[in-house]
Amino acid sequence: MEIYVIKQFRITENDMLESCGNVGFYIDLHKAIDVVENNLFDLSEDGYYEYSAIMKISEGLYQTAQEEYWYHWDYDKYVECDRPEEVSSFTFML
Repeated sequence: MEIYVIKQFRITENDMLESCGNVGFYIDLHKAIDVVENNLFDLSEDGYYEYSAIMKISEGLYQTAQEEYWYHWDYDKYVECDRPEEVSSFTFML
């Protein structure tokens, strides 16, 4: 079984990663995308979390993301983007 986990991030002034952690998951990728793109439940916390990522994770322990879908906060909505350079070397695990 695979799930799509939604994570919220921001990059601090010192290029450090601050994470809100896992805010939810869906079995259907399109539902996860809808949640992020429509900023449901104010995922951005009024723009505080500048990045949102959807990560495809398989069942099991210490799983790493098989696929990632990144979004950047753009004034009033999340728009799809590339993985930020500041986290290019990170391995995200559930």
